[in-house]
Amino acid sequence: MDEIYNQEGKKEDIFYSVEEVGKGIWCLRAYHKGGSKMKKTLKEMIIEVMEDKGGKATLKEIYQGVFLMCGSVIESSIRNIIETHSSDSDAYIEKNEDLFYSVEGKGKGVWGLRAYHKGGSKMKKTLKEMIIEVMKDKGGIATLEEIYQGVFRMRGSVIESSIRNIIETHSSDSDAYIEKNEDLFYSVEGKGKGVWGLRAYHKRSSKMEKTLKERIIEVMYAKGGKATLKELYKEVGKAC
Repeated sequence: MDEIYNQEGKKEDIFYSVEEVGKGIWCLRAYHKGGSKMKKTLKEMIIEVMEDKGGKATLKEIYQGVFLMCGSVIESSIRNIIETHSSDSDAYIEKNEDLFYSVEGKGKGVWGLRAYHKGGSKMKKTLKEMIIEVMKDKGGIATLEEIYQGVFRMRGSVIESSIRNIIETHSSDSDAYIEKNEDLFYSVEGKGKGVWGLRAYHKRSSKMEKTLKERIIEVMYAKGGKATLKELYKEVGKAC
């Protein structure tokens, strides 16, 4: 591989090996926010995708999730890691952690994460649940940057493309919307502006009553981040 130098003439540590050296799977360090050295193995990526899906996922969902993190995917490597770490599989290696279980039986391609469902309780929130929680904390409306930061505080890492994918596939305002999904989010300022709202939060029938502060914030977002007192009086009055 050619050496890459930065503007100061020093070598840059740009890439990292997803599996062990020689497997030919590489990722960009900078893709994982802030250029931090968060070296995730393929196994860790699989686990993260399954956590984001509520503790279980189809192989197709796992392939797609890993692709969003890394930009490439080798399906056989993913299957190998799952099967060699599951006592439900004939390929299980006993010295490995028994991380996964077959949800619907062998050959069905649906896998669950044992630790996630231990004791029958959902110990971890899905990425979708985290996004919703961040938006509630922001009064029902948040910029993408605020959502990235909020999710990062909850889990210690963030894949921005995964967050955008969840929002867009759960919003009828987006071209990526999947009709079978709940229509959870709406675009506050129009496509491409990066400001999203939580539909349920602003429904009149919702039990989540907005505070005066939240109404003021909502009006100011709608006005591009600034507004005169006269505009605030008028618009907040309409919402009351």
